[in-house]
Amino acid sequence: MFDVLYMARCRQRTSCRSSGEELDVFWEFTALVAWRRVGAKDGHFLTVGTFTWVRGENVMVEHHQELGFISHWNLLIKHVTPADAGQYECQITAKEKMVRFITLEVSGPPVSEPAISVKGKKYVEKGETIHLVCNATGGSQIPEDIDWFKDGSKIDSSRQNHIVITKYRSLEQRALISDLIIDRSRMKDTGTYICRSSEKEIDSLKVTVLVGTTSDEDGNSSNRELKGSSGHRQTAMVVWTLFLYAIQLALAT
Repeated sequence: MFDVLYMARCRQRTSCRSSGEELDVFWEFTALVAWRRVGAKDGHFLTVGTFTWVRGENVMVEHHQELGFISHWNLLIKHVTPADAGQYECQITAKEKMVRFITLEVSGPPVSEPAISVKGKKYVEKGETIHLVCNATGGSQIPEDIDWFKDGSKIDSSRQNHIVITKYRSLEQRALISDLIIDRSRMKDTGTYICRSSEKEIDSLKVTVLVGTTSDEDGNSSNRELKGSSGHRQTAMVVWTLFLYAIQLALAT
């Protein structure tokens, strides 16, 4: 696993002199401390003083002063990758150029590309629970967030009582995992469910709710069952009536 943060240190020393009862402090070097990468195609500085001259937020400089008139100018590189390996130069651009070289070596497994997947049952019986799982990886870092959509519209679980969305980070898988749970599915829950990560990776799954034969959405018996039960009762009554009529004829004779 790659280092989350790399710090290269560079120090600048100052001196002081006394005059009578007063103490005057002055900088030996009035120029700024600058960092650059040796062998870079553009040859530009990464940082000059506290200013960063590269795009992105993964490169910055940490500056602080300590007792003894020593100032620190540390180069910070976040989310280190093999592409960051190489030689770096800390330079104090005074009249006499002062340079220090630091070599950065990056080791570890290769960083995977950002990816996302949605898993779950494609077909559920009406009234069953719909449970979908979205697994999103961001390559060198875990994605910040996951959004769920149904047929293109964003799902807001706070406004839909029968829908619950949970999210958690897995350090082992270096992934953000989200569960979408729909309790007591209805016919209108049929549709295409989309999962999108903050890395703009997208995956989808179409879910179809099947019509059951035992109960409707309100939990009442289906019309087919009611009609079937009613027909059986009518047939039984006809048979019983004919049976009684036959007995009466037999007694009469």
